[in-house]
This record gives sequence, C-alpha cells and structure tokens, in this order.
Amino acid sequence: MKKLIFTALLGVGLLFAGNAYSQNAIIGDGFAGGWDINNEAEWRFFSQGVEETRIRITHANAAGNQFFRLVRGFRTDPESRKTQFQPASGLDTEYAIGSKIAPSTGKTGKFFINVSDVNNNYVFKTPAAGVNDGDARFVVFEVQGEIREVTDLTRSSSTVYRSQEIGITATTDGSLSAGQAVYLRYSSDDFATSTIVEMTGSGSTYNSVIPSSANTSGANISYYAFTSGTGLIIPNADADLFSINRLMDASYSYNVQDTYVTAQAGNWSNGNTWAAGSVPP
Repeated sequence: MKKLIFTALLGVGLLFAGNAYSQNAIIGDGFAGGWDINNEAEWRFFSQGVEETRIRITHANAAGNQFFRLVRGFRTDPESRKTQFQPASGLDTEYAIGSKIAPSTGKTGKFFINVSDVNNNYVFKTPAAGVNDGDARFVVFEVQGEIREVTDLTRSSSTVYRSQEIGITATTDGSLSAGQAVYLRYSSDDFATSTIVEMTGSGSTYNSVIPSSANTSGANISYYAFTSGTGLIIPNADADLFSINRLMDASYSYNVQDTYVTAQAGNWSNGNTWAAGSVPP
C-alpha cells in the first residue's frame, strides 16, 4: 500500500474566493494582509491538514511583535463568516508557541507572537471547519528553518514476541530545524487510545521504542511517526491537531506472538539462541 504523507506547502493561500467556504483564516498585519474584515483579499486561508484539521505555513510580515486573530471564514452567511476569534481576556495577549488555545469571539483583543527572524516558519493548525461548529481551537509552531517530513519508518524486528522491546527508527528528508521534532505514536486499539513520545536523534535519523509492557500476547500494535513542535506532551485526542505532517501506512503494525522460537541450537540463556534476539521472560 502506498505510504500516506500529509504535508503542506509554504505559503499556501486562497486560490479563488469560491474555495474559501470550507476553510478557516487568519487576519491582521502580522501574518496576513491587514485588518479589513470586509476585504477577504487581506485574509489568509488554511488548507487541508492531517485528517480533520486545517494548516497554514507562513512567515511573519516583520520582526518584533506580530498581531493576528482567527476568522471563521467557512460559512456562506456573510456575517457569520466574518466572525473573529480573540484572546479570552479580550485584551492583546502574547501567544505561547506550542500551546493549544480556545479563544473567544470578539475583536477588542489580538494575539501576538514576538518574532525574532522573518525567515522563521510559523505553522498554524486548527480543527477542520465544520467538524465542530464554532470550535476555534488552534496551536502554532515556530520552526527556525526548513520544515521536514518523515520519509521512512522501520522497526528492529519483523516478528514481535510477548514482552519484547521493539526499536523504531524514523528517517526524515533532512536535518530538523530548531522548533521541529519527530514523534512516535503507537496503539493497541486502532488509536482509540495511544501513547505519543518524542523521538531522539540527529541529522535525518530519529529513534524510540515500543516498550515490552505494550507487547502483550496477542496484542495488535499499530504505529506511525509525525512531526510537531519540540518538547511537547501531546494527548491522544490532539494527535492530529498537533501534527505538521505524518507518515502512516498499513504495514506499520504487527501482532504480538505468544510463543518464542529458537533461531539456532545453543544455550537457552543466550539471547542469540532465540529468534527474538532476547531470552524469553
């Protein structure tokens, strides 16, 4: 099966007014064309992200404090379409990079990000318009360089036995810039619940493990890798919202075997004797 890579292109915007009815938008002089809510040419629209999310990757218009609000942008009713979302306080508020925000409707306050370099990439993520009407949660990541994606994912053993730790290696299309990290997500119930861990490494190679405690007899384990901001604790429910891009494929799964098998004659206390590479518990 073909691997599914979800990503976005830098500077994706509105191609023509008609396709904006299913998207969210940013307004303001920090990351858009201005503050005129009646002029959609000044809005900057999101594009399709991972699953039911929207994404926009952009630069700030200048260094220093750059201001913005979100705009609903997806309804055909003109007034509802122009609904703006501001800090819950109604006051100008600095946005903390990598934090999930639930703003309120209004236009008395603005979010701002203190931009150190106009070459930084800012990744805005929201739920898809209409998934939960009025749901204006958002998160923003700052990546200080080119945005990378995971291009390959391998595991340390094709056959997995109970209580065996499995190493997972992700390969990216280049060295990660500051502000971007690779995460491993794995689950035994088709991602109804899951564990998400930041992978470690350098250059284009990043590693993590699916621990022995997850590999119980008969378990069906699925896993994939995605990129997001750095140093985050990401709840299961927010995995898609926090994904910049991901690599997911049906082959990234296995069924945990109950019975250990020997690979060769030898001492049963020696891990090399066993197909799993370790002595059975």
